[in-house]
Amino acid sequence: AAAEPLRGVALGGRLVPHEGREDGRHRLAPPAAEPQVQDGFGAVLRTVSALRRLGQERERPPLRQPPYRQRMIASDMSCQLLHYVPSEHDTFFKVLEGFDAIIVRCNPGQINAGGGDQMKFDDSMRALQKKGLQVWPSPDVMMNMGAKDALCKIADLEIGLPDTLAYYSKEALDEGFKKTMAFQPRVIKQNRGSSGEGIWIIKLKSGSYCSAFGETSCADDELLDMMEANDNHSEEHTVAEFVEFCLNGRTSKSGTWTTKGVGKYLEGGKA
Repeated sequence: AAAEPLRGVALGGRLVPHEGREDGRHRLAPPAAEPQVQDGFGAVLRTVSALRRLGQERERPPLRQPPYRQRMIASDMSCQLLHYVPSEHDTFFKVLEGFDAIIVRCNPGQINAGGGDQMKFDDSMRALQKKGLQVWPSPDVMMNMGAKDALCKIADLEIGLPDTLAYYSKEALDEGFKKTMAFQPRVIKQNRGSSGEGIWIIKLKSGSYCSAFGETSCADDELLDMMEANDNHSEEHTVAEFVEFCLNGRTSKSGTWTTKGVGKYLEGGKA
């Protein structure tokens, strides 16, 4: 059965039919047609413009244009970008009521770091869901799937990888990392935060991997070629130095690090 076409998506709004078309395709309403847009969306757009002007007055950095927005516009959808500002919470969510769907691009921790209340933000998103709006991802999905160890829970499914591990102790990290690192390049993430700090893309400097997971393990002096996701800077360390940094941070055994991070990934959480 054919689904009803979505009129507007994700910080996106209403679409209006092409005049004289029989195939039901939609087009974006041009600015001059704002007063004729369905459901009073012109008022929503004017409020969006007011919020943007307010952001400019506060010298807020300009919004980047994410690729998905360009693709949505190319598919005849309206997609508006909005900053969330805690002091404008009620106005922000009132504006969102005029959209069909919302894509949330606030990482966990960013709301609180900006002076807001994550729980209040999430509850407001749930309230929009109850009114029939689509929210991607929903607060509950973020809560249940946002932790890095969620990947470990699907490791044995067809969409998972059996060499996806979570480390909860020094012994598990030392044994598991050396075994997985010997098999394939790795992405190592601390189990908290979403800014890219503590997320490492790691390859063996030699490029020599074993053919099967668990066939062998790396030696302590094996050299690693590493890049950190938050700023794409590169470092080289031995396996022993990396494990020491993950456990204890900068010490005489961890070598010299240029990252802004402090390591100690098991401290106060899980690696």
